Amino acid sequence: MGSYDTGCIVQTILTMIKENGPMTVAQIAQESGIRRALIHGTVGRMREPTVRPPMPKRLYVIDWIYDQEGARVYPRPLLAIGNKPDKKRPPRNKSAVAKRYREAVKAKFKGNSVFNLGLSNEAIRLMRMNASIDPAP
Repeated sequence: MGSYDTGCIVQTILTMIKENGPMTVAQIAQESGIRRALIHGTVGRMREPTVRPPMPKRLYVIDWIYDQEGARVYPRPLLAIGNKPDKKRPPRNKSAVAKRYREAVKAKFKGNSVFNLGLSNEAIRLMRMNASIDPAP
């Protein structure tokens, strides 16, 4: 879409959260039609108190969610209106991350891929062996 006034974006975010309840940045962007980058930057500023003019923060993190359709799996903040302390980000589950990585690598070698046709059995065995090594420290 075109250019947006920051005040217009702020009002849009506040109105949407008031009407729909807590939302993520992606949900706000999808519902409003405003680019996610503009929403993300504005939300970042709204989550901090301002000096000029002196104002408390307007949004806080009520929870963290992982379900974003078609996106990477990591915690995303669920935002609500208010000046309350943010909920802490959950720690990373290293075993789940490693498991997802191994499954993705296995999926690459499953079936007939045009890129695997030229590889020898020894090359495929070495690649599978390297993929089974846990990448998380």
